[in-house]
Amino acid sequence: MAKTYVVIATAAGAIAVFLFSLFPVTDFDIWFHLAEGKLMIQDWYFPYTDVFSYTAQGAENFPNSWGFTAFSYIAYTLVGLQGLNIIKALVVAAAFLAAVWFFVRNQVSHMLISVGFLAFAFFAVREGFSLRPHTFSYLFFVLFWVLLLEYKKHRRTKWVAALGITQFLWTNMHASFVFGPVLTFFFIADEFAQTKKLTKQNLLLAGTVGIASLLHMFYGASYIARIAGDMLNPATSRLPVRDLLPATPDTFLSPAGIVLLAAIPLVWWSIKTRQWFFIAAFVFFAAITLWNARFVRELVLFVALTAPLSFVSLAGLSNQIKRKVVLPSWALKAVFIAFLLILFFAAKTSALGVGLGLAPFTYPTKAVEFLRQNQILERTQGNLYHTYNFGGYLMWANQPHPIFIDGRVRPYHGQVFASYWTNFEGGETWQKSIGQYNITSALMTLPHTDGKTVYNNSTPMFPKKEWALVYYDDVASIYVRRLDELAGFIAQHEYKVLNPQSLDLSYLQEYVQSEETFQETVGEIQRALAQNPNSYRLRFTLAYMYSLAGLSNQMQEELKKTLDIHPHFQQAKDILNQL
Repeated sequence: MAKTYVVIATAAGAIAVFLFSLFPVTDFDIWFHLAEGKLMIQDWYFPYTDVFSYTAQGAENFPNSWGFTAFSYIAYTLVGLQGLNIIKALVVAAAFLAAVWFFVRNQVSHMLISVGFLAFAFFAVREGFSLRPHTFSYLFFVLFWVLLLEYKKHRRTKWVAALGITQFLWTNMHASFVFGPVLTFFFIADEFAQTKKLTKQNLLLAGTVGIASLLHMFYGASYIARIAGDMLNPATSRLPVRDLLPATPDTFLSPAGIVLLAAIPLVWWSIKTRQWFFIAAFVFFAAITLWNARFVRELVLFVALTAPLSFVSLAGLSNQIKRKVVLPSWALKAVFIAFLLILFFAAKTSALGVGLGLAPFTYPTKAVEFLRQNQILERTQGNLYHTYNFGGYLMWANQPHPIFIDGRVRPYHGQVFASYWTNFEGGETWQKSIGQYNITSALMTLPHTDGKTVYNNSTPMFPKKEWALVYYDDVASIYVRRLDELAGFIAQHEYKVLNPQSLDLSYLQEYVQSEETFQETVGEIQRALAQNPNSYRLRFTLAYMYSLAGLSNQMQEELKKTLDIHPHFQQAKDILNQL
């Protein structure tokens, strides 16, 4: 392919990948990174111990992504959260460009197809490119792999130096830096197995990468041992949080699974050319993906970076197709651009979307605003209980009040995590937590279901005799204890009918038995809507009440408003389609 076409294809692919990666902020952990970053940069304090919670104050903390944490806070102060999100998308695009640079250097076969395949791979794992240290780590992963293969080909000291610098930065960015030494070991072991020699160059490589892996700015040589210990510690690896769950069939029945099909020609070519190094790396990433589904992104990126080297093995098939199908020179280029446009359209119309801002229905922004405006914690001089995902946001947005738990995990090993999961059952453990930590209010995520199991149902925790529901939106609900200090506040704000913990609205049927109870219920919903007019759950609940009362016109109007707010809300779609 002519050089001009390579440049155009690369630019088009980079723009597409940048847009794939530019979606509203979705990650819960970015907030605790900002909170800890503020400590590091503004207060010059490194949080070796927890200073944010009331459950683990003084317990060991382990900010292993300190580089990302500090960078994020600095960027936030300079360009704001949306600017930081744009930087994140640029980092992903930089990883794409590094991979294309490698393709060009190695003159891979079918360049346009290789670049398109790479862009599809980035699209397949785009949900993993959230605003968190993992995303920045993917850049170092790509750079390290590309530089290692350049060293393999050219054996120059400059590549060893570049690998050392990359490894040092990676070590101080994220725990996945351990992949650097692992890949280096596979490479040197393969060469030793084939030549029975350990060259000075390879010893220099091993020493450079090894030393760089020990140069963590705050933990030094002990850092890599801590990371290994966390990975092997059952108290960490068995925690039932999303980032620690094993792979399932759904992990591979996805666009990522399509990318991984390219592993077939990659493995075949690697065996044929005796590239055991590639096979070892592939088996390693496949194994850790089965253990922890989060690593499917590294597996996909590894295949996307490496498989195009094997496309030369498809030359015979390609030549047969060319002899049978004669296409104009512009056809493949047009298909390439059309393919990128299709991927962009798919990204744009997905639930994740493309753009800036905060992801809708994710963060308890309005609930925390309600909490602060009404000074609930100040009135009671107590602590706020909350669900796991909200902890990081509260660290940032609800200072100086301490939190119960958050995504940093390490400070909460043992009792705190154990009581957190048991608290959902109500009962003795929950009552003990209330007394031990002086809990006077609670910010709870709304329950959800996968069709089989209901998650985060906190109904047993908040019996009406002891707790009052005072706030409800599409993300969170707030409960307060029935204390004398809050009696007037509860009388003004309590919802006596609405139950955000119930996914089945049939509990409302008893409230249409009389005009009085119907008006009371509709009044509660409308009071909540006055506070949150763009709540799709409340709009849908109001539509349900109108349907029970036989008010079909009002019901349809509220269903349309529901879909205006949340176009992907399937229940409202199904009902409107039936009408």
